[in-house]
Amino acid sequence: MALQQRVLIRLQGANKMTSKRSNETSWVVIAILLGSAIIAVRNPQTIPTDGQNFFEYVLEFL
Repeated sequence: MALQQRVLIRLQGANKMTSKRSNETSWVVIAILLGSAIIAVRNPQTIPTDGQNFFEYVLEFL
C-alpha cells in the first residue's frame, strides 16, 4: 500500500517567505555572535575574563 500526502491548506508563496525569514534570522544570529566574540576577546589577558573564557570554550568545542 502506497502512502500518499494530503495537502490540507496550500499557501501561495509560503516557502519563499519562510526561506527569507530564515536567512534574515541566520544573519542576525551571526552578527550577534560575531559582535559578542569581538567584544569579549579584543583585550586578551593571561587570566581570562568571563567573556573571554566562554568564547575560548566555544572555540575549543568547535
